[in-house]
Order: sequence, then structure tokens, then C-alpha cells
Amino acid sequence: MPITSENAAPPQSAKSNVKGSIRCHKCQMLCVDEHTYVAHTCIPRASSYYMAKRRGNPNWGKTESYTIPPGPSSFESLVKKLKLLPEQYEGSALLKQWALRNKDSKYVPQGLLEAWKFPVKY
Repeated sequence: MPITSENAAPPQSAKSNVKGSIRCHKCQMLCVDEHTYVAHTCIPRASSYYMAKRRGNPNWGKTESYTIPPGPSSFESLVKKLKLLPEQYEGSALLKQWALRNKDSKYVPQGLLEAWKFPVKY
């Protein structure tokens, strides 16, 4: 036996103006046909329930919060590769050639540049 609007009606505030029809008090969905109250599960309206897909990079314009840990400089790597001790730096021809080519763009100790009398752009 179906539940009729007389014996199981929702709250009075949910009634609509159309005679015999009742609207759900939560979603205002029409819950009955002209004669019977039909229980249903309230589903939010699609326009308020679904959001538009977000596009683009959400981090655009934000500064990078990560930092790369510093590794050995190219000078230190070359010294390690050539297996030189600090006392041997001035006498190394390969190190001197590398320093002449890279003195303006890479790290070369100031003392070595002065010992080799290389002009430096600051």
C-alpha cells in the first residue's frame, strides 16, 4: 500500500502551491505525483554540486620553494679529476689553461688568478 499524502506528509513548509503536490523540504524536488508521497534520496542540484574543472598550473607565479643542494664547483671537480694537491695548483699546466678559459664564468680561487697574473672582470 503506498503512503498517501494524508498519513506521511513532509513538514508544512515543504508544500507547494499546486494542489496535491508536495516538494521535498531539503532539495525542493517534486516528491509526489498528484496522489501519493514518494520517498527519495535528496541529491544536490547539479549546478551547485559539481565544480568546473580547474585548468592550468596552480603554482604559476609562485616562487620555487625548493633549493638544489650545492655540489662541488667545476674547479673542485677538475682538481679532483687531475688529482692535484693545493700546493700543486700553480704548477699545473692543464689547470692554468682551464682557468684562463673559464676565469670569467666559473669559480677560480682569487689567489690562483693573482699568482698567474690573470686579469679578472668583476
